[in-house]
Amino acid sequence: IFNQTSWLFAFSKDGSYKWNCLGADVAGNSNFSQQGNYTLTIDATSPNATILNPTNNSFLNNGTQNFTINVSDNSGLANATVFIYNQSGLYNQTTIALGGILQGTIGIVVNLVDGVYTWFWQIVDLANNVFNTATSSGSVGNYTTTVDTILPGINIVYPQNITYAINVSQLNYTYSDVNANKCWYSRDNGVTNSSAVNAGINFTNVISIEGSNIWKVYCNDSAGNLNSTSVIFVKDTSNPN
Repeated sequence: IFNQTSWLFAFSKDGSYKWNCLGADVAGNSNFSQQGNYTLTIDATSPNATILNPTNNSFLNNGTQNFTINVSDNSGLANATVFIYNQSGLYNQTTIALGGILQGTIGIVVNLVDGVYTWFWQIVDLANNVFNTATSSGSVGNYTTTVDTILPGINIVYPQNITYAINVSQLNYTYSDVNANKCWYSRDNGVTNSSAVNAGINFTNVISIEGSNIWKVYCNDSAGNLNSTSVIFVKDTSNPN
């Protein structure tokens, strides 16, 4: 006589359990399963993850970025996938197999073009529990990263490369950059510098000397790109002999 029986058990906590079946007939014969003990692992706990790089709301002047995350799980990790979006949609999706490790730091190098990106990671363990860095409990939402490899544009409009017979104390310039930051000037080629102002604000009360002057304007952007331009002019306010 063949009989197939099933049992329903409720496991109270995660862990590994060994089990077997003992069969007995009416004559008192009994035996355990010839396949030996079975192992059952219960894992109802999601993995955990902490994004290391790039930081949230970062401005980067290098398009080659290592998206790095620290991952862990109590029973073993299966894989991790990074999803990167730009204004056109999904830009990159890359998965790394983790082979059951319990903890590790992993990175995926992605080449980004200039633009704004939102991105997140999805971590899966061996029991198919999922942790999403954007939507899971305890997550921080999508990360945002801006890549800007273009130098700010600067043009000095006053003074110009001529001789002035008046005192020159104004330094006017134009600035162009999508991620504007700060500008400052120097009268000695960067040995000493003025205080920085918001990009696009002209400078007043600049000291000029009799004879040749070299004024240089420096500007950066939020991604750390730095540019400069200079003007040479002559101040001659002395009356001729």
